[in-house]
Amino acid sequence: FHLARREWKLAEAHARFAQKGDAKLALAHDVLGEALIGQERDAEAIDSFQTALKYDERLGSAHFHLGRALLNQKKVDEAIQSLKLAIRYQPPLYEAYLQLASAWRQKGRLDQAITTLRNAAITYPRLYEFQRQLVLAWKENDELDQAKAHLKKYVIVPQIRARLLKEFPELNR
Repeated sequence: FHLARREWKLAEAHARFAQKGDAKLALAHDVLGEALIGQERDAEAIDSFQTALKYDERLGSAHFHLGRALLNQKKVDEAIQSLKLAIRYQPPLYEAYLQLASAWRQKGRLDQAITTLRNAAITYPRLYEFQRQLVLAWKENDELDQAKAHLKKYVIVPQIRARLLKEFPELNR
């Protein structure tokens, strides 16, 4: 509740209270890490996420939050590993795909960013942002033909197709 309202100090206090009840409660360490990121205390947040994962290595949200914190610290290789695990353990964690694509871009690996976005766009065809980011990546890579082919084959939601064509009129040519 406090995280959603960006009440970082209250979220931190509640997470610390939960930890007193059960120090091995992975989710409490994950929430604490989120609260610390909100306060721009990334190094402490990383420790908290790593503690969460010590108690539950399959906690996808902790892998995702750790990946974000590592990206903030410019530790791109480590972030990529964490974000891949977030997707593995919690596939519907949509933002992890976008963060992973961003990490690949930071490494200069636009090909890997495109692969990540393409997989996400095909798996979740109703999410506009995946389709949009994929078109942007193909456009950046001067591969509009790929974007056009993807649009015809995989963009099955008429509203998403219309939005993409409006935003990227070059896909009509």
